[in-house]
Amino acid sequence: MTQTHAPYRVDHVGSFLRPQELVVAREKFTAGELSQEELTLVEDQAIRELVKKKSLLV
Repeated sequence: MTQTHAPYRVDHVGSFLRPQELVVAREKFTAGELSQEELTLVEDQAIRELVKKKSLLV
């Protein structure tokens, strides 16, 4: 039998893995434990961190 999906999940943005804080925040948002505004704050911080890392690599 041919397997079409990896036996594990990798959650990433481009070549960067999503930070655990973002994964947890999205789970909490889905469960109704976090507002859209709170999720946006976590997402924005994750983006800032990624841009900072990316600019250090260039």
